[in-house]
Amino acid sequence: MKYFATGLISALVSIFFMLAWLHYHPAQRVGKVDVLSILQAQQKQLESQVKPGMDEAAQKALIASATLFGKNLDLALGKVSAECGCVLLNSAAIVKDPSGSVLPDYTDRVRILMSAR
Repeated sequence: MKYFATGLISALVSIFFMLAWLHYHPAQRVGKVDVLSILQAQQKQLESQVKPGMDEAAQKALIASATLFGKNLDLALGKVSAECGCVLLNSAAIVKDPSGSVLPDYTDRVRILMSAR
C-alpha cells in the first residue's frame, strides 16, 4: 500500500507539472502563405512591362520596381505574422495538408497588404 500511495502521488505531481508547462509554454501557431503565386503574379506584371529596345532608364526603373516589390513582400509577411501571432510557412514547403484546412491560409491578407503599398 505504501508503494501504491507513493506511485499515485508521483503521478499526480508529474501531471500537475506537465499541465503547468503546457499552460506557460503553448505551442507555436503556424499559418501558410502561397508565396509562389504572389511571385508569379509579379513576374507576369514585370514581363508585360519589358519591351524590346528599352532604354537604360526604363530597365533601371524595372529593377527598382522588382527590388521594391521584394522589400514590400517582406514587410507584408512580417506584418501578417505579427497580426496572427504565428509563424508563416511557404505553402510549397508543406508536405501534406490533406484537406487544406489544417493550417490557416494568409495569402489573401498578404496580397491585400501588397496592393495597399
